[in-house]
Amino acid sequence: MRYAVVGDSYAVVDPEHGHWAQYWADNNNHKLDFYGLEGSNLVNIAQVVERLDHTLYDGVIFHYTSPLRAEGAVYPKAGNNKIPVVVQMVDVYRDWE
Repeated sequence: MRYAVVGDSYAVVDPEHGHWAQYWADNNNHKLDFYGLEGSNLVNIAQVVERLDHTLYDGVIFHYTSPLRAEGAVYPKAGNNKIPVVVQMVDVYRDWE
């Protein structure tokens, strides 16, 4: 079987560490093609899925960074501290009010 792995940086093969999907595919005798768009958004990723020749694949693995993951990132209003992305999103929505 052959699968397309599509997403943002989560769908990019790390040259040093590989990718979990490749380990899965190797253990199950599957083939993979990776279509990762580092730093991209859902609109661009959806366009990649639409443009795929779906006749070549038995399925698509959609692997995208969750906007709600709580590990946090450096955020301008927090100085150099890391805060959860959920807090960042709340702040964005608060600015719209």
